[in-house]
Amino acid sequence: MKKTKYLFVILFMLVAFLAIGATSVNAKTITVENEEQLINASKGIDSEINEIKLAKDITLTEYLNFYVVNDITLELNGQTLDTGSEGLSFNYGMSDHDEAISDYHYNFNSKLTIKDSSSSKTGKILTKKSINFTTYDVIHDEEIKKYGLTIDGGYYEISSSTTNLISLFTNDYYTNGRNINVDVKVKDAVFKVSDQKSLFGTSRDSVSDIKFNFKFESLKVMGLASKLGTNKLGKMKLDNVIDPNSKAYFQKLPYTTGAPILAEADRNTLVDDFYATGGSNPYIIIKKVNGFEVNNVEINETYKETPSLNSISIKNISASDLQIQNVTVDSSNFIVEGPSTQPTVCISRFAVCTMRLTTAANILILSATAYRRISAKTRMRSTSRVTDISAARFIRAAKNV
Repeated sequence: MKKTKYLFVILFMLVAFLAIGATSVNAKTITVENEEQLINASKGIDSEINEIKLAKDITLTEYLNFYVVNDITLELNGQTLDTGSEGLSFNYGMSDHDEAISDYHYNFNSKLTIKDSSSSKTGKILTKKSINFTTYDVIHDEEIKKYGLTIDGGYYEISSSTTNLISLFTNDYYTNGRNINVDVKVKDAVFKVSDQKSLFGTSRDSVSDIKFNFKFESLKVMGLASKLGTNKLGKMKLDNVIDPNSKAYFQKLPYTTGAPILAEADRNTLVDDFYATGGSNPYIIIKKVNGFEVNNVEINETYKETPSLNSISIKNISASDLQIQNVTVDSSNFIVEGPSTQPTVCISRFAVCTMRLTTAANILILSATAYRRISAKTRMRSTSRVTDISAARFIRAAKNV
């Protein structure tokens, strides 16, 4: 009986290890320095590859098919991928032909992330033709397909004046009736699109039943009368495609002056009707404006009790300075610390005070090591534009023993 019990425990632990640890242990990053290495790494045959990182600038001399079979990241790493006179296609759901098995590898729940994590923020993709996102599987129509694209950082430019920057599953033959759902998220990126062209070209409702879900958090699209997208995307309202904490703006030339201004777009505006109408370098922009809001933060410690070192770390993800309002404490010893100019703060028992950080702050850390009860109700909102996102402010509440 004991042996059976021990054997069961061992088998349970083994299954748990395989279920939890296998994918993370086997995942690997491939660093590429030239076109040949990039082509070999992006065939979608090696399921252990979860990131391909550019180590040098690469210019293509042949068409690149980048296969998105598993969840995979293309890390620009501050480098430039230039398609030259060739093209670039991200193919979902099916790998390149694997000679070892004389077949293809399939996965219909695959996601691609394109990002630039470099400190220089100089990662780029430059192209003369549309960058294609597509699928070519036509034998698994019954399978529900969930594909994803996330763009987090980088600069993307198309030099052609006749086409959109990104062609997003526009081939109706390969999308209609195939049970395809596509999630697209742009967290932060800059795009240079030709005048009167779009960032995303999509299929029309009348010819394909593919379903798109868009979420734009922070981006800039440069080009006169350039749009976020056409067809299916063009018929969506801004409110359905931009993050709730983001706002959309477009550049225009008012009748009263020759200087361009940035006007906020109504969230009920259709994507088709959202574009820049004037200026020497016209653009549309979506940016975070309500980076954070924290209410009713309460920290409790009793006298001479060992403090629990409670802390609240808040990242300011907006394009604005930090403002703290309505701080209530029941102690007179409330200290505000900063590496340079400190904000003005008035603290008294049960007083309601306002603090303002006049310099840009990207990260706020509230740490409490108080020995008496401290109750703080804080509401945070954004004010003016950030000029130095590396600055930090620290607020500490403490009572001397």
